[in-house]
Amino acid sequence: MESTNTMTIRKQFIKYVSLNILSMLGTSCYILADTFFIANGVGADGLTSLNVAISLYSFMFSIALMIGIGGATRFALCKSRGDTDFANKVYTQTVLVGLATGLAIAILGNLFLPRIAGALGAAGIIQQLTIRYMRVIFSFTPFIILNQIMVAFIRNDGHPKLATIALLISNASNIVLDYIFIYPFGWDMFGAALATALSPVISLTILS
Repeated sequence: MESTNTMTIRKQFIKYVSLNILSMLGTSCYILADTFFIANGVGADGLTSLNVAISLYSFMFSIALMIGIGGATRFALCKSRGDTDFANKVYTQTVLVGLATGLAIAILGNLFLPRIAGALGAAGIIQQLTIRYMRVIFSFTPFIILNQIMVAFIRNDGHPKLATIALLISNASNIVLDYIFIYPFGWDMFGAALATALSPVISLTILS
């Protein structure tokens, strides 16, 4: 028969994995909704510019995950050894690195955005729409990175359910705001970008 300790570890593993999968499904749904609303509300040009912008967003998101998951993993290892003081230092340093990185990306991204969009192959109206979308996203980079850091740390601090709830609510809010900003408000790509940019702010509010 399996020991009680083994069964407990298995239950925790299943809990963490299932909640992570649920979070990923929520993210996939909002990306699908974002694509749908832009395709129908802005048109083919908007969808094309989104495909250009998504590469920049993915790069930014990967940096956020790298900082957040890397720091949270070290945090969890320190806590498992009972070194709470160093774990707290790891958390503080990770947040500071995330904020500094986010500010650097926001400044440099907005400064060189036309050149970046052009280097990715955007021209004419596609370049204009890409710039309109990414200028908002770049401006909210510190929130995007900080949100991924907080999600990773809170999940590794024994609260995976809270992290998942925050992500699911923020993703659902993104879908609702996408519709409101694109259709009733008529903000096209700016509205789609603003809905995406406000999503981590909503998540951080819940996590706080």
